[in-house]
Amino acid sequence: MKRLTNYILSKLSKYPFKKYPSNTLLVCDDFAGKGLVSKADSPLANIITKVRHYHLTVAILMQTWRFLALNIKRLITDFVIFQGFSRYDIELIWKQSGITLPFEEIWEAYKSLISPRSYLEIHIMTNTIKVKNIPWERPTLF
Repeated sequence: MKRLTNYILSKLSKYPFKKYPSNTLLVCDDFAGKGLVSKADSPLANIITKVRHYHLTVAILMQTWRFLALNIKRLITDFVIFQGFSRYDIELIWKQSGITLPFEEIWEAYKSLISPRSYLEIHIMTNTIKVKNIPWERPTLF
């Protein structure tokens, strides 16, 4: 973890910014089960918590909500949720994040997804939900 944190910090400090905020995007792909996002005191969790005022945007791509530290869950401002979650999972996301929309409204929107490529956008700051239904036919070998 220390090596990854040092790598990220070296990349962030490579380009000197004369102005703040720096408008930086950090993408963490397939981070489920990694200590960097599951432990509240990890170096990455500290970076996310402390530099949010400098416009550091962090995209964490995970297949499950459960491995994310609670302090990171509460900092999230936008969600993109694909099919495959149970009512319990969606309710857990609703309870542990800053979503203020009624749960039933979120659940009904989630149930309306028509394919595995469809997704639900939840924007906490604007208190809105968007359903993006994408038609999909199962691919065949021939």
